[in-house]
Amino acid sequence: MKRKLTMVLALALTVVLAMAFTACGGDGGSSGSSGNSGGGGGGDDSGSSDAYKVFAAATEAMSNADAISYDLDLDINMVLSGSDYGTKMVGSMTQTKTDGNYELYANLDVEMLGTSLAMEEWYKDGYMYISMSGYNYKQAMSLEDYMKSMQGSSVQTFPESSIKDYSKESVSEGTKYTFTVDGAAMKEMVWSNMEANAETLGLTEADLGMSDATISVVVDGNDLISYSMLVSYKMTISGEEVTADMDLTVSNITIGGVTVTFPADMDSYQELAA
Repeated sequence: MKRKLTMVLALALTVVLAMAFTACGGDGGSSGSSGNSGGGGGGDDSGSSDAYKVFAAATEAMSNADAISYDLDLDINMVLSGSDYGTKMVGSMTQTKTDGNYELYANLDVEMLGTSLAMEEWYKDGYMYISMSGYNYKQAMSLEDYMKSMQGSSVQTFPESSIKDYSKESVSEGTKYTFTVDGAAMKEMVWSNMEANAETLGLTEADLGMSDATISVVVDGNDLISYSMLVSYKMTISGEEVTADMDLTVSNITIGGVTVTFPADMDSYQELAA
């Protein structure tokens, strides 16, 4: 049971990283400013093309950033073995890249199986450092390899032709673009981002299915304000189908001018076996 829930969450977090514009993934080397450089919000209404251009501009700006921070709100409702499970993850993330080296900080509150858990994570020099429930530990991993495998794939595998419908409206924060993306295109995009780790998860492409996704992007002039997505997916794990509905919101996006601060006692964190 725990393995299946873990795999569903692993896929959800893959979607988060992919759809949160593969932050700090590019090689553009733009350190940016505290402005969010989403681009395209003030253009004329030209249907789905207008929405896609806003989305693509925001994706490019974030993937080329050397430093980015944002707030994350993720709800997942899954059905496994005939039972419903709800998971909520709320927190903030900061990611930076210098000369191809990634650093990350995540401050997350997770509610799952009736339990609330506060956790902090840092990544530096090939190790993920985790602090939760009074325990501090670290584990070797290559975030660089993982992020490089995701580099730029959001735009390249998310074609404009996959947009089914579109709307545009003025909201208090700026202009909101909402569109629906074909489920087959969603699956292609997500699978391309997780394929490198699929063997570890015990998944094949045939095990994954995704619904159409509803995506909203809010911009204010050239500043990206927030991003949200509603999507359902299913996975076949050990012969059993698991379904999940995911509601993701990324907000308070800041590009440039942010850094990762590490705990002073990180050298004392216990190392876990690979």
